Amino acid sequence: MKPILECNNISKSYKTIGSSPNNQNEALISALKNVSFTLNEGDRLGLLGLNGSGKSTLLKIIGGFIKPSSGSILLHNSVSSLSGFDSMLHPDLNAFENCKLQLQILGFKKKEIHDLIDNIISFAELEEFAYQPVKTFSSGMMLRLSFSIFTVTKPEILLLDEVFSSGDIKFQRKASLLMHQTFKNIPGLIIASHQLSEIQQYCNKCLILNKGEVLFFGKVSEALKFYQQQNKANNDKPQLSKNLIVNKITSTKNKYRFGEVIKLHIIYQKLTKQNIDLVINVRNAFGNILSDCNIYRQDFEITEEIAGTYEIEVTVPNSVLNTGVYYFDFNFGDGVNDILVLKDGLTIEVIPDDWEKDKLWNLNPEYPVRVLFDWKKKYVKDAH
Repeated sequence: MKPILECNNISKSYKTIGSSPNNQNEALISALKNVSFTLNEGDRLGLLGLNGSGKSTLLKIIGGFIKPSSGSILLHNSVSSLSGFDSMLHPDLNAFENCKLQLQILGFKKKEIHDLIDNIISFAELEEFAYQPVKTFSSGMMLRLSFSIFTVTKPEILLLDEVFSSGDIKFQRKASLLMHQTFKNIPGLIIASHQLSEIQQYCNKCLILNKGEVLFFGKVSEALKFYQQQNKANNDKPQLSKNLIVNKITSTKNKYRFGEVIKLHIIYQKLTKQNIDLVINVRNAFGNILSDCNIYRQDFEITEEIAGTYEIEVTVPNSVLNTGVYYFDFNFGDGVNDILVLKDGLTIEVIPDDWEKDKLWNLNPEYPVRVLFDWKKKYVKDAH
């Protein structure tokens, strides 16, 4: 395959000023350490990692906004970055004027621009704010406007940084549809995300970063296996928050058949009398599917709890989740506010029962929930 982007041992360090009386001590913080990978024509690369892992820094270097401390980047195609459009938005101009300016820079004809601007503003869902200065926009609104400008461009290598976390569910669905319809034929795409579910949906390759270092680079399917192993290792370690320690989150196994119940086991330690509730959310690559909490009950009563270690056993009924990969989030809260949120706390795959492996409904399941209905059929009378 033809390479379109080559990163060779990219490193980036920042100087920080120490806290000495003269404020002269300098220290180096490494944001990236010897990151190397090649993006071939047709590749969609997902960058996965926690905050501070180096995803945004890497995108800024590829986009040409900052220089690496060492290493080199070889570009065979031009790069378009959402951060680039965001930085080019003039804060004193309104959304309409910013769109007009960008389209003029891109070389669109005057008679085309007005209709294109209407489409951009509508897609961004900013009709009510079209004539307000961009500097009054929230970061989410600016990101929506920037992303919407891409609806009329033809980028060669497109860089997107946490785009799908902006906006409401309706806008996220429109952005997802745009990804599948408009950007599927561009030569290259790089998406930074916190969630493997987004990477699984849009990408064929994945690069996992941790504190600036590459933990994994390869196929998304292999990244899923690696991520499962990492989650298991991380969930076996205590997760800390103020007045709460989550000691362990485990499942009986990583793969369940459709006809099996999914069993979860959570151990946590409370350091105060504060009541703790746990919300479990289940997602797949396309969005949220299930959510439950023990307080979601009509007969639920708050009982005074003491400090100590608690165990929770949770069972997801059989014949509910269709075949596929699912991500479990664990939100520990006090009934009002979150105390500790563990994204992708567990990754579980549901596989068909033996008797239904080759059945048509397992070839490409469109519905993540597959509840077995109660069917009754009886003969009434002869047709003649």
